[in-house]
Amino acid sequence: PRVAGAARPLLLGKHFCGAASDVAVRAAAILGLNATLALAPCCHPQISWETYAGRAWLEARGFDRNQFETLKDLVRLSKPPRPEDRVRLMMSGGAAADLLRIGALARRAIEEGRLAALRAAGFRTE
Repeated sequence: PRVAGAARPLLLGKHFCGAASDVAVRAAAILGLNATLALAPCCHPQISWETYAGRAWLEARGFDRNQFETLKDLVRLSKPPRPEDRVRLMMSGGAAADLLRIGALARRAIEEGRLAALRAAGFRTE
């Protein structure tokens, strides 16, 4: 139930690892259009196909569990764990730079699915 004069619910998630971002997307959908959601998702390789909020969007584009795992692998390969390795990868150009771009596209595909889940619940997304 909503209380008259109550502020809008705000769901704020920074460094929401793996499935935590998907839980936040679902919580926003349950709270409805009166809620505001701001996410800074991370740890994409830890997302599971079963809990991923954007699964319907990927499936509509022909993705299955195996292709989802490939997206996560591309993200993993493009993000070395040590900051100095990331810098070295960015500076090296060539195939390494291509890997960074491919990893960014894979992350974007995963996040587009989450955005689609929010849009399906009636949210305006940016």
